[in-house]
Amino acid sequence: MAKEAQLNGTTFHVGDKVKVLQKIQEGDKTRNQPFEGIILGIKGCGENKTFVVRKIGAGGIGVERIWPLNSPWIEKIDVLRKAKVRRAKLYHLRDYPKKIKFASEKQDKVKKAKKKNKTSLGIETLVVGQLQTNCYLVFDKKTREAVIIDPGDDAEFIIQKIKDLDLKPQFILATHGHFDHILGALELKLAFKIPFLVHKKDEFIVKRAGRTADYFVKGESNLTPKIDKYIKEGDEIVFGKEGELKVVETPGHSPGGVFFLNEGVCFFRRYPL
Repeated sequence: MAKEAQLNGTTFHVGDKVKVLQKIQEGDKTRNQPFEGIILGIKGCGENKTFVVRKIGAGGIGVERIWPLNSPWIEKIDVLRKAKVRRAKLYHLRDYPKKIKFASEKQDKVKKAKKKNKTSLGIETLVVGQLQTNCYLVFDKKTREAVIIDPGDDAEFIIQKIKDLDLKPQFILATHGHFDHILGALELKLAFKIPFLVHKKDEFIVKRAGRTADYFVKGESNLTPKIDKYIKEGDEIVFGKEGELKVVETPGHSPGGVFFLNEGVCFFRRYPL
């Protein structure tokens, strides 16, 4: 599956917002009709290459069109906004129409959030475990209350960093249940007496995390944390005076995969949008 294509010197990518000018024949006259939307996917090769554009029409109804790249009815394509995405297709956005805007404008949102300093949250990124997973300490700068996201391993290192930053952990959150994102959770639960939260659909993955770790990473502990609370789409994790993370379900990498959103900053699984 391709992530980019080119037409008449214009290069566009999956996730870009584009305007496709399509020729419409009406009797003896020809006019150009624009169609603006997000590139959801590009597939095929050579003369068989096609691309899919989706927009939200009246009443919030999604409208999609598929064009052959070499169609004689395409006058031109204008790229209205560039997007940087890692996926080669964005068909999951059909279930989350409001995220289409985010997919094409996320870089501007992050820049604006940083410029205006909307959030008072601090973010510390730690690389943990043999598989080098990102673990995040997200904290309220005023109260120092914090959440721990994806403690994949090296609990002692995470605990020491929390002490160095003078943080007060409130929750342990997992973007999904794979072992390389939760192996440090049990020790952190015992150290700080705080709950461990994950999506219910990943419960079976959490329960077998110890065995999976033994298979992929020899010598790891078989102990896995007990899930204290399930999270789902729309839940808000609140901590401190300003801390608030919204749960957004993104199944695919795992059945219960999620990310956490705050003022344009997202904490993703290993494969973010």
